[in-house]
Amino acid sequence: MVTEMKKRGTRTLVADVRGNGGGNALIVDILLYFLYGKEKLMELQGFGMGETGVFRYSRLFFEDRPDQSLEKLNAGRAVPLMEGRL
Repeated sequence: MVTEMKKRGTRTLVADVRGNGGGNALIVDILLYFLYGKEKLMELQGFGMGETGVFRYSRLFFEDRPDQSLEKLNAGRAVPLMEGRL
């Protein structure tokens, strides 16, 4: 898809996520990498500014993973993760 978008000069991608109950956020990183490149992905993830990656988890994440908790995820982190929206 990304190759075709680049060939055709596509400037806008609309992703319809209505009805999506959640999932793996890794697809966002993959899409950002293909659309904008490694440097932009690293910048958006906070590389070079300390902690990197996801800083918040949704309630659904913990509902799907009852053995997981913020306490476990935050063990040893300099910047603690949070539950909720920005």
